[in-house]
Amino acid sequence: MAKKRFDVITELYAEAVKEVTATPENWMAFLNSACRNYRLPFDEQLLVHVQRPDATAVLQMEDWNRKFGRWVKRDSKGIAVIDKGAKTMRLKHYFDISDTQEGRYRRLVRPVPLWEVGEKHRQDVQETLANAFGVSGENLDFAGTILEAAGNAADDNLADYLKDILAYRRDSFLEELDEYSVEVQAKSLLSNSIAYMLMVRCGIDTGTFLDTDDFRGITDFNTPELVNLFGTATSDVAEMALGEISDTILKLQKEEKRRERTFAGGNADRYNKSGKEKNSTSERSFDDERDSIQQAGRLPSAEPHRAGRTGSTPWEVRLTAPELPERAALRDILKPADTREAEPAPEGNAGGGAGQDGADRVADGTVAGGDGGTESERPDVVAFDDEQHPAGGGGNRDERTDLRITSQEPQAEGGLPTEDKPAETLEWHDRSSEDSSFPFFHKDEDIKSLLLSTPHLKADKGEIREFFEAHEDKKERTEYIRGIFNHEQTEITLEDGRRVGYKTYQNVLHMWEGSYLSRTSQSYFDWGVIAGYFEGMRLLGELKDTMNPLPTVGGQLSLLEDLAEEKTSAFSFSQEIIDTVIKTSADVKPGKYGIYVYFLKNRTNQQKADYLKDVYGFVGAYPAITGTGIDMLASSEGMRITKGETEILLKWGKVAKRIDELIAAGRYMTEKEME
Repeated sequence: MAKKRFDVITELYAEAVKEVTATPENWMAFLNSACRNYRLPFDEQLLVHVQRPDATAVLQMEDWNRKFGRWVKRDSKGIAVIDKGAKTMRLKHYFDISDTQEGRYRRLVRPVPLWEVGEKHRQDVQETLANAFGVSGENLDFAGTILEAAGNAADDNLADYLKDILAYRRDSFLEELDEYSVEVQAKSLLSNSIAYMLMVRCGIDTGTFLDTDDFRGITDFNTPELVNLFGTATSDVAEMALGEISDTILKLQKEEKRRERTFAGGNADRYNKSGKEKNSTSERSFDDERDSIQQAGRLPSAEPHRAGRTGSTPWEVRLTAPELPERAALRDILKPADTREAEPAPEGNAGGGAGQDGADRVADGTVAGGDGGTESERPDVVAFDDEQHPAGGGGNRDERTDLRITSQEPQAEGGLPTEDKPAETLEWHDRSSEDSSFPFFHKDEDIKSLLLSTPHLKADKGEIREFFEAHEDKKERTEYIRGIFNHEQTEITLEDGRRVGYKTYQNVLHMWEGSYLSRTSQSYFDWGVIAGYFEGMRLLGELKDTMNPLPTVGGQLSLLEDLAEEKTSAFSFSQEIIDTVIKTSADVKPGKYGIYVYFLKNRTNQQKADYLKDVYGFVGAYPAITGTGIDMLASSEGMRITKGETEILLKWGKVAKRIDELIAAGRYMTEKEME
């Protein structure tokens, strides 16, 4: 059974966490990459560094399209990171600016807030850092100011992270040190790390001021918890300092543009005034597309946009928990960037991208969430319109040595039961022994979130969807679903922070809310019910994999055309949903088979409609399809199907006609039902 892509990336992250602090060189290589994408949280910085160490500015495809009027070029490779803002465990993808170019609609193209510290800007940047971080030395040069500013920033902010660092030093090389020694070492490393990032971004030769000896202590942070904690501290404080530099440079760039506008004669004042007004409007993109900047000095104790950046989030817990099997190192993933062979740049105009000179490319721009659209098995590359999006293809892309997510992945041990490999024997649960004192765990959204979020199924959602489409028999679906679940007691955290879990038995799936020993509600669901939930999610288009589909180039251009016409469509009933309701709601006397036999005889549509009205009578199914919120009410009028405020009424003549069509197509009765 192929590994799921989400698992590939979480393993990639877990291995990178092990290696990033293994040597001073590894840590310095990471800092060299992170300083160019400093507005990303630590876990995303690390994944960007592992997959694309030369990336200078990254955004998601939709952000390039919508915010800057740029489209991602064909065959560009996405950088996969964990989407912590999604309801289920899934991935999102960034693209570097070198993967993009300006779209054809000039009115949508907006300037990207890029910056670098030129010689003419150094004095202003030096003054900014001195004022923001209380640098006292009057005769310091630019590098000296950076070193002192970094030291002051570390002094002011380390306390926010030190308590957790001390608490999680068990089983690390810091365990033998007293608290004071840990504080001294952490403060020195944090100061040097911030200074290194600032110097790289300011174009200063770091070798003159900082070398590997200044980062020797990083190897003592050798557990996943400590790596996440110290990495988050470095990322947070460095973002604050680099944000100050970014603000200064962009303001200077605006002033330079205004000074360059000169006009002759008596019209100068008028043109200067109108030009200034126009410039202040058009250049709003530099500020509007940037994240809000922290005030320099000390980080606030609670900032909304920093939520989820530390190792205390459920995502971080999941990422660092497992031990990975030993295997070859990932293509020198943490070599210093200047010794790594650069990946070939995509063909075509980079549309404003630059090289590795420290110029930021949108890392100091906004990074938005995914579009939540339908997901697919498509490899993470951008296609032309005539390229298809198969559910399982991928050719020989998995033979590449670089990390390129494809639909063909390494084979994992285990898999689905077969004739040669029967399913593992599960314990039978005695329903009569259930503790009825617990409240009922029953909300459809909670159940579906759990089923969609569990990372341990032996089949991905695309494979589940394909099986259900090829097998309509309920028993086959039930056995399949039971066979793909892991047998260990499993707990996960939902988006709203609530913990839920499950345990498999031969006859039921036990689900609960809270940690098992202190659970607040629970339920035992027959496997047929669980299979019903998966079918309902399939019909509603909710059974999606953890990868966002990447639009074709033509699709991006269409989006650019339609940006001014954002549309939201109300729920509508697909023909498949209607057919499912008709087929599953036939549990009336004389039953589905009786209806089938009656319809095989030579009768008019009106006779069949009257027959259905008589056998159904006044009856409802709530829900008609498990977990969907879709209900059915039969009456003399016909069959009424509802979901929320959306409803349709099928007259009995129309229901009769559709049953005839399903029978003719061999889709009304399954083979098992015909036996």
